[in-house]
Amino acid sequence: MPSRLRGGFATRKAHVTAYMGGCLAVWAPDGYERLYLSLAHKLQKHRPDMSLALSSHSEDIELDAQWRLTIPPELIDYARLELGKPLVVAGNVNHIELWRPDEWSKRTGPCLDELRRGTSDLFAMLFSDGEDESEPGPAAPVGAVPALAGEVAP
Repeated sequence: MPSRLRGGFATRKAHVTAYMGGCLAVWAPDGYERLYLSLAHKLQKHRPDMSLALSSHSEDIELDAQWRLTIPPELIDYARLELGKPLVVAGNVNHIELWRPDEWSKRTGPCLDELRRGTSDLFAMLFSDGEDESEPGPAAPVGAVPALAGEVAP
């Protein structure tokens, strides 16, 4: 794990889970606990199938002395990661995401194109007067961790 991402992992414990878009999310233990507590009742009530899928594709892990994490085989399969191949390690607000580079490019490429062209509504959302409560807030706080390249160890 890159040093810039280690802040919430002082205990060298983490929780890794299947996540949206086909990536894996790595959570500090307290971050995962907050997520789980906020979702558990709603998932059980409205999406018990999703609760089962998330629970069965979720593991507590430990980071070794060199800050490496061992990802269980079923999660490697879920994210279609390949041993010895590069992967993207991206900080995302309150967790870290692990992506195949091609999936990362598909996911972020269109957004980056919008930013380049100046057609993104990101800044309109950031600086709106707040009248439309349905508009989402910023996707990441100032100083969010950028994506870093890594690879899946054999």
